[in-house]
Amino acid sequence: MMQVLTSINVNQMEAINRISKDVSSLKEHVKDLKTEIDSLRFENEKIKRNIENVYSKYNEKDKQIETLDSEIKNLQITKLIDPLTTTTVSNTIEETVMAELSDRLVRSKNIIITGLMETKISDYKERKEAEKREVLGLLKKISNDCTKPKSITRLGKYAPDKQRLLKVCFSTPKEAISVLRSKSNEKLNPIKIFADRTLQQQSFYKKT
Repeated sequence: MMQVLTSINVNQMEAINRISKDVSSLKEHVKDLKTEIDSLRFENEKIKRNIENVYSKYNEKDKQIETLDSEIKNLQITKLIDPLTTTTVSNTIEETVMAELSDRLVRSKNIIITGLMETKISDYKERKEAEKREVLGLLKKISNDCTKPKSITRLGKYAPDKQRLLKVCFSTPKEAISVLRSKSNEKLNPIKIFADRTLQQQSFYKKT
């Protein structure tokens, strides 16, 4: 009887050991499966991100193509413009630039004087002579070698109660520049001397 019981116990122990080994093996297998699933999930996320990046790049390129198409259409429309109109606009711009350069060249020979009191002489010729003497005296204060100007003109209509600007014209730009270099001379106060600028130059210097 004891021998039979011992045999049964041995068989049970062997069965338990086999089952334990099977359970351990299953656990390892489950663990491997979980690792593989996690790896597949990671790869899946990576693939998903790559797809999203590709789609984003596709949209970006699609927008660039639309922009280029629009620019091409605009260029095609521009080509359809009457060449005569384009030439006219180009000529107008060129004429404007040439006129500005010509005006600047003429004005580069001039200076503008402010603060020089206007005489109360009513006779035009006498008033001109008096102003000429005043300007020549002013130029001598700047330099004894100062060149005599070609002309001296008050700008604007004469009015006894107004003080108009004086435009002094020289033969060359060099003579005008020589006077302008000494415009900060303290002997000239309260008289001020400026370059004769075009409207375009005046507008530019107001902005700066």
